[in-house]
Amino acid sequence: MPRPLKLGLAVFLLAGCVPQAGPGDLVNIPEPSEYMRGYFPLKVIFDKKKPNEMIVLLSSGRTRKVRILAISMPVGQKLWEYSFDNRVVRDIYPDPEGGVWAFVEQMKLKGRRTVRDFRLVKVRNGEEVTSVELPDTVYTDWYSFVTDGKRFVGKPTAPPIKFTVCNRTGEIEKAFPTFRTLKEFYDAFRKYASKPNFKKYVLTVDGKVTIISEALDSLWVYDMESGELLKGVRLGDPQIIPRGGGRAVIMNRVVSAGIKGGDTVWVLTLKDIRYFVDGEPIYRVDFGDKRFLTGTIKNDTFYWITYDKSVRIAPVSKYTVVEVKGRGE
Repeated sequence: MPRPLKLGLAVFLLAGCVPQAGPGDLVNIPEPSEYMRGYFPLKVIFDKKKPNEMIVLLSSGRTRKVRILAISMPVGQKLWEYSFDNRVVRDIYPDPEGGVWAFVEQMKLKGRRTVRDFRLVKVRNGEEVTSVELPDTVYTDWYSFVTDGKRFVGKPTAPPIKFTVCNRTGEIEKAFPTFRTLKEFYDAFRKYASKPNFKKYVLTVDGKVTIISEALDSLWVYDMESGELLKGVRLGDPQIIPRGGGRAVIMNRVVSAGIKGGDTVWVLTLKDIRYFVDGEPIYRVDFGDKRFLTGTIKNDTFYWITYDKSVRIAPVSKYTVVEVKGRGE
């Protein structure tokens, strides 16, 4: 088990704004716009046990209010909501047994010190049903996470650390690499000092951990048990506009990622869907001039939220496969 190295790391990334989706979509559901008023949709998932329950992570921005909203699809009816008062939610992911897990960070006073409190909070039907406390270390300061059986796999914000595996009690089972001292960690961190530290999405497929950059410039596949790098794929130069102060606008950022058919990774960007097997791209589906805030893919159906907060639905087959490498659908 790695030694706990405590460190606060701040990475600022500003996502670009895009116009709303155009006409001609298969299904348009305007009702959710009422439930999302005053909030910005960050991520969309579906409950594993209730396939028609779409869950949206929402943020109010400057007021730092965060909530998750459940909507019945394709009806568009609000089912429930849950607010995270004075807490920062980094990511959400569905539990295989139903409900949704949220990675939550909160600042708390401990004596005369202010400390970070990391927790994985499970919410079901609008109520918090359980909470798992994680130690405050560089290994558990996650950008994103997934559930893998009875374990959680997270991608830390610290670029030298590839991924961390925790059990359902919050204990760190594995972390790659590990560092014996803070000096070792800082020495490794210096190698990344001049490079932008983009958010990373993490997925698990057949005992392998796939990590993809939000800027869509690179993808890595690791063995979950040994931490060995199995494959690294360069996807191209990141399309960014630097804004100074460590911030940048990503022109074609990743908004969601998931698994199709047990072995295929899909990656949803603001312009297309990209499919990978064992880290290799196999085909890409282009959206043309369609633009949206966020969305997800379920059963080869594309669900997205437009700039006016409506939800639109269309089969992936509605769009064109513009690039094929190795194999297609």
